[in-house]
Amino acid sequence: MKCLGILCRREVLENRERCFLPAALVDRLAPLPFLLHPIVTGGHAMEEAARCDGLLLPGGIDALPFYYGQTANVFSSYYIGFQDLEEFALIDAFVKRKRPILGICRGMQMLQLYFHGDLEPSFDLFAHAREHMHSLRFAKETYLRSLYPDEITVNSYHHQRVRFPANGLVVDATAADGTIEAFHHAQLPICGVQWHPELLKEDRILPCFLSVVAGIIPSFDPADHAPQ
Repeated sequence: MKCLGILCRREVLENRERCFLPAALVDRLAPLPFLLHPIVTGGHAMEEAARCDGLLLPGGIDALPFYYGQTANVFSSYYIGFQDLEEFALIDAFVKRKRPILGICRGMQMLQLYFHGDLEPSFDLFAHAREHMHSLRFAKETYLRSLYPDEITVNSYHHQRVRFPANGLVVDATAADGTIEAFHHAQLPICGVQWHPELLKEDRILPCFLSVVAGIIPSFDPADHAPQ
């Protein structure tokens, strides 16, 4: 059975630091024929990458802004401790083994930072997505076109965003205001989405990613999708 590693989040809840996985994500994945392996810390990243066939980086609060040359923002919340560094260590270990990685919301932003890109720490959320929903526009050549129609509506719960894709990352979808909403890596089985697919009834991102992890379908290869 294939093993999917999912990074746990650690936050202070009810006056105690707790490790948890998002309930909506577990509800979606638990019935599937995958061994779900919660990863509590990145301190044993190489061992986790050897054990797991893929890595899922869920949503969470913000990465510390000094990773991209900015200052702390009053609208942001940050983890206490070393969770950012642990996440970078996990990404690095899975990258070195060329394991599939899916980043969701914060997870996508952490992939952007790992590949030496930056983020915009704050922008006009009301203009971007009223009532936390907005439409997507897909790039002409992207794996998403095999999953969805030309436009779909997705949720939006972030207040920082990718401004320009880091080296090696290819944009797959944008919002009407130009916000990068999805990307994949040009040589590695890595993709990121800014929305939360586990909260959508008609999600197709998670089945596609798990099919890559299971070896049922290959990861998106830009060489097979040359512009016409």
